[in-house]
Amino acid sequence: MKAGTLIALICVFGGWYYLRTHFAGWILSATSGETPACLELVGSTTSEVDGVTHIIGSVRNNCDRKFLMVSISFKLARTNSDPAVFRDFPEAVAVASVRDLQPGETAQFKSAVPVSKDAIYRLDRLSAY
Repeated sequence: MKAGTLIALICVFGGWYYLRTHFAGWILSATSGETPACLELVGSTTSEVDGVTHIIGSVRNNCDRKFLMVSISFKLARTNSDPAVFRDFPEAVAVASVRDLQPGETAQFKSAVPVSKDAIYRLDRLSAY
């Protein structure tokens, strides 16, 4: 094996090891649909301003570390007549986010896009990194 190839391999594996050991705990996500234990949705409601309705609320960081981004995802239903309607429209979601959430901090959020005035919603996922 040539010296240049050997040095390149050492650099690649050294870089991989460094990233793995120093940044292993950065990703915290609720891929199973469960909220991470140290992040808490404090409350949410809808708010209409100038005929446009958004989901608003707040999220609290009960962890001992800062999160660069917290993503809050809600499933939407078209009607409030039957809770099973959430299964009928799995693609209908509203997403909000909070940046730089410090330990012990509570931050406000607002959905990125408007929702229907009469839509009902429920928390789908809360994830952070």
